[in-house]
Amino acid sequence: MKEILILTRAFENGGLEVALVELLKNIDLNKYHVTVHCIEKRGNLSKEIPSAIRIEEIVFNPEKYRIFVNHRKMPNDSVKMILNKIYKKSCEWLCKVDDQHNKYYELVLQHTEKCKKKYDVVLDFYGYGHFLSAYGSRFVQAQKKAMWLHDEKMEWIKLTIPYLQDYDKFYCVSETVQKNFVQRFPELEKKTELLYNYVDIDQIRRLASEPIKDIYYTANYKILTIGRLAEQKGYDYAVEAARILKQNGMEFVWYAIGEGLERKSLESKIREYGLEDYFVLLGRRENPYPYLKACDLYVQPSLHEGYGIAVLEARVLCKPIVISNTPCLLEQIEDGVNGLVAALDGNDIAKKISLIRENELLRNQLIENLKKSKIDFHRELKKLECFLDD
Repeated sequence: MKEILILTRAFENGGLEVALVELLKNIDLNKYHVTVHCIEKRGNLSKEIPSAIRIEEIVFNPEKYRIFVNHRKMPNDSVKMILNKIYKKSCEWLCKVDDQHNKYYELVLQHTEKCKKKYDVVLDFYGYGHFLSAYGSRFVQAQKKAMWLHDEKMEWIKLTIPYLQDYDKFYCVSETVQKNFVQRFPELEKKTELLYNYVDIDQIRRLASEPIKDIYYTANYKILTIGRLAEQKGYDYAVEAARILKQNGMEFVWYAIGEGLERKSLESKIREYGLEDYFVLLGRRENPYPYLKACDLYVQPSLHEGYGIAVLEARVLCKPIVISNTPCLLEQIEDGVNGLVAALDGNDIAKKISLIRENELLRNQLIENLKKSKIDFHRELKKLECFLDD
């Protein structure tokens, strides 16, 4: 039985984390013994991981170095934490990054315990220029190593350039991601492969049938966006579009499922525009699929994506969709066929929303085309197995 090590950060309800859990639930545990190394064992999705898969936190010595790489907001609840944060910021400022060295990651590696076990394959599922790529490169012994690329925007890749040479495969979750990576690193083209994140279509439909017990989700016309409250997801444009729709007299409530660092900024803008009854930040929901099934329109105004799992989920449930004109999302949505494409602009997003709301013939045609489309990700598992077994 082959020994597989998978690297990730944590197990929150993000698209990447959902994709990882689906992979872990569908990988053949009769063929592979799977271990997951993570920065933190936190997040609701961890309970969905099969019990046969071992989850271990990477060990830092001293422990304070964990906050150097966990990429989440830490509470200022003690003098010790404040001092650790100041030290972290000073290290970020002093440790430079170039094509040969990432001195910041190398500093953290000095305080990280090496992986003692040898593996057949290590899969850096997180990617994103994270410390995990350095850990997989320098501190894990394996016959083969693969790294996932989840985002078409490649600014973060500079953090892991010194470690790319140690990876044998780069899995790109969309054609756009693959194109952008190869343009930046043409010498690695032969190591890249398109591999869509596995999505369990039947489970989405099954979970979507559960009842909603939410006093906030009761509007007559529900617009929904799912995603972290982060600049990348384009919520600023969504709030601007909601302001325009309200001015035009449209009755609706726009709901957002997700949490993130932009919450306070968005709440301020919602108050400024008087949208408290029109734009509702629901926060995290353990099962977002009933909300998606019950919405009248799904909108994804992202600045950039890797593939757009939430858009895929909306397609599975045959919801009318409006997306921003973002290359990777255009791989899923054909304008006027199975959704509408808007410019990354509040006015145009509002225009496309109004068009779907007012044009019943168009709306029904979009839904009918979504029902006819075939979505199947089983061959993606076969692609990965070829790498694992080779």
